[in-house]
Amino acid sequence: MTVVWLALFVLGVALSFFSIRWALAYYLVGSLIFPVLWLGETPVRFEMVYCLWLFILVLFNKLKKDTIFRINKAMKVYALFLVIVLLATLVNISSSGQSFFELSAQFYGLARPFLVMFLFSNASLPLYTVESIIWVFMYLNIPIALLTIGQSLGLDLAQRITVLGYSSPWRTAISILLSNTGRILRSPGVFESPTYNGVYFTLVLCTASVFLLQSAPKGFKKLFLYGNIGLAFLGGISTLSSTFLLGSLVVIVLVTVTSVKTKHYRAYWVYVMGVCIVLLFTALVISEFIEDPLIYSQLEYKVRGSLSGEVFDSRYGSDSSGLVKVYRAVLEKPLLGWGLVNTEGVFIGDSLYFTVFYSGGILGSVLFFLVILRILRHSLYLLNKTYPEGVIGAVCLLWTLASLAEGLGSGAAFYVLRLEEWYWAVVAVAMSIPVPSRSSNIGKSDETLPSKVSAG
Repeated sequence: MTVVWLALFVLGVALSFFSIRWALAYYLVGSLIFPVLWLGETPVRFEMVYCLWLFILVLFNKLKKDTIFRINKAMKVYALFLVIVLLATLVNISSSGQSFFELSAQFYGLARPFLVMFLFSNASLPLYTVESIIWVFMYLNIPIALLTIGQSLGLDLAQRITVLGYSSPWRTAISILLSNTGRILRSPGVFESPTYNGVYFTLVLCTASVFLLQSAPKGFKKLFLYGNIGLAFLGGISTLSSTFLLGSLVVIVLVTVTSVKTKHYRAYWVYVMGVCIVLLFTALVISEFIEDPLIYSQLEYKVRGSLSGEVFDSRYGSDSSGLVKVYRAVLEKPLLGWGLVNTEGVFIGDSLYFTVFYSGGILGSVLFFLVILRILRHSLYLLNKTYPEGVIGAVCLLWTLASLAEGLGSGAAFYVLRLEEWYWAVVAVAMSIPVPSRSSNIGKSDETLPSKVSAG
């Protein structure tokens, strides 16, 4: 595995000297599917190392050419959020007994969205390249969905791939499942977590739906997208995750509302009929799945918990829930929060809102959700634009709204390993498409806008 990882990284470095645009596409592909290199209990992920390399390369080229750095509005506010988290960490670290070096990897993970936005905002990607990258996201769904389904069925090849390339010493879910049931019953895919895998498949559903509704694909592309919806549902069910079950319902609502907003009524009803046919065939396959008593019992439990709301009790329900513990901790540091410093008895990993509130306090929370508000506003503006700007805006909008809903039980696409690279790259591209003010747009058509993504 070490040789494979090093070969993939060296190939990426060579590609970056040839074309930064191809290197960025390689970066996204690698972040999603390349295996993890484990040095003892220390993970060395491709995206962690390659992101730094690309940032240094782009920064050097910009300074060498003496060109202006493009920083969008979301990046500016996110930078302030990082400053708050860093300041809170430095204030609280002395009393915690932890060193900043121990927390530096966490801070880098929190800072990487800024670096990703910087890279994709300063690459001046043509819109057809951006569209192609989003299509690559859909193509990658095929191997990931097949791996996910194979994990749930207990296929030997799928389990060997998972154990060798997509499991870790400190995530015990996979080893426990293999020990107890002889297979990876709740499929983590390439994400080491069935919850994160569920988030991934909801993003696939969003993306396929946007293409079917906004770009009116024909022939093979149309069949391909419907096939991906079917695979995403099968993969999502294989995760046996409440995140996917509830997230897929959220996607249905979002797609419907977006279609009303854009007035794509005819395309919407064609889409609904196509999805119903796909789900009919998917249901036949799922019926074979649930003949397995282990899968049936887990699926029944998750469906019941999702519909009744029990799935949120451990986080938001009782007096002993995580919500109370986080709330009490933040009351001690209400303005800035605790930064990245860990406090005893407080666990924030299962909720985006816990993470932001705990790490940044009131001030950090306001800044983070101001970033999200800016993204949503810009994406809404893009909905009424022509293809492909409208597609990029719709993907960004649906990914953001779905992630806000799924953030109740995970970091969602904002901070899920492997997925966060894609989310913030799409955000950077969407934010880089200029949206003229009303006064400057009078008497102008979309044809006057640039055909490249160049941020302002």
